[in-house]
Amino acid sequence: MWISSKRKSHGLACITLVLLASSVVAQAQPPDNAALLYYQAFLLYEKPDEATDKVLNQFRHGEMAANEVITRHIEQNRRAIDTVVRAANIDKCDWGYDYSLGVELTMPNLAQVRKLAFLLTTDARWLAGQGDYQTALDRCVTLRKMALHVCDKTLISYLVAIAVDALANGTTEDVLGSAPPNAETLRQFKSDLAQTAGRFPSSATCLAQEAEVCAATMTRDDMQAQIQMAREMADAKVIERLQQGDEAFFQRNREYYFSMIEKLTVALEADLPYARMCATLDDLNEQMRDNPDATLACLALSPASVKRIYQLAIRRQTHFNAVMTAIDLYLAVAQQGQLPATLPANSPPDLFSGKPFAYTRTGAGFTLRCQAQEIPEKDPHEYVFKVSK
Repeated sequence: MWISSKRKSHGLACITLVLLASSVVAQAQPPDNAALLYYQAFLLYEKPDEATDKVLNQFRHGEMAANEVITRHIEQNRRAIDTVVRAANIDKCDWGYDYSLGVELTMPNLAQVRKLAFLLTTDARWLAGQGDYQTALDRCVTLRKMALHVCDKTLISYLVAIAVDALANGTTEDVLGSAPPNAETLRQFKSDLAQTAGRFPSSATCLAQEAEVCAATMTRDDMQAQIQMAREMADAKVIERLQQGDEAFFQRNREYYFSMIEKLTVALEADLPYARMCATLDDLNEQMRDNPDATLACLALSPASVKRIYQLAIRRQTHFNAVMTAIDLYLAVAQQGQLPATLPANSPPDLFSGKPFAYTRTGAGFTLRCQAQEIPEKDPHEYVFKVSK
C-alpha cells in the first residue's frame, strides 16, 4: 500500500512537472500581435537631446558621415531596434483603437512610430557605413513592413504609413548607392521587397473605412466635436450651420456624406490614368461648393483632400517602382560589369504618366525620370541613383 501510494505520488509529481513545463513554454512564446512589441519599443527608445537630434538629421540627409554621436545613439537604442525588427516580422498588428470615438479618436502611437522609423533609417545608413550592406537592406524591408502595420482604418494612419514607406524608399536609394553591386544580395533584397508589394491598401479601401469611423459622431448629439473641427479650420459659416442645424439637417448631411464617399470610392477603384483621376476628383469637389448638405462632408473629407491623398499614394507607388527598376539595373552591373543601355524589359511604370521611366546613365550612376507633363510641385520628377565603384 505504501509503495503503491508512493508510486502514485511520484507519478503525480511527474505529471505536475510536465504540466508546469508546458505552461512555462506556452507563456514564453512571443506575442502574436506586433503592436505589443511596438509599444515596448516606444518605452525602450532613448530620445536624443536637441544637439544630437540635429546631428542625426544631418546624417540621415547625407550631409555628414557617421561619428561617435551617431554610433552612441544607435548603441543606446539597440534593444529598441531589435524589438522593432521582431515586431515587423509578425503578420498581425492590432493597435487597440476605440473607433467608436469617431472624429475624436486619438492615435498618439503614430508620432512614436515616426521616431522609430527615423531610428531604423539612421541604423540602416550606419550599417552601410560599416560595410554591413545586407543588414542595412534588411532594415529597409523592416521599414516597409512597419508601414504596412501602421496603416489602419483611418486616413491619418494611411498618411503616416505613406511617410514611413517614403523613408524606406529613400533609405534604399542611399544604401544601394553605397554598396558594391552583389547579385546574390540584390536578388534576395528584391525577393523580400516583392513579398511586401501589393499588400499596401488602396486609398479607396482606406476612404471607405474612414467613412465608417467618422460616421460614428455625425449626429446632432455630437455636434461639439464637429464645431471644434470647424474652429480648427477657422470656418465661421460652417460653425453657424452646425449650431443652427436641426436633426433633419444632420440626417441630410449624413446621407450626402455617404453618397459622396460612394462616388469617391467608385472613382478611385476605377484606376483611371493620373490626369483623368485628378480631373474627376476636381469635378466632385466642385459639386460640394456652397452646398449646406455637404457641410459634414467638407469637414470630414472633401474631394480636394482625397485628391491630395491620391497623389501621395501615386507618389509612393511610383517611388517604389523606381526602386524596383533600379535593383534590376544594379543586378545588371553586378552581372555584366556596367549599366545597360536601356531599361530591362517589363520594368514597372511611372504612374504619373503610365509610361516607363526615362532612363539616363550619368557619371555617378543613373537617373529615372517621370514622363508626365503635370506633376504636383512637391512630387519628384526624377530619382537619382549612384553606383559604387
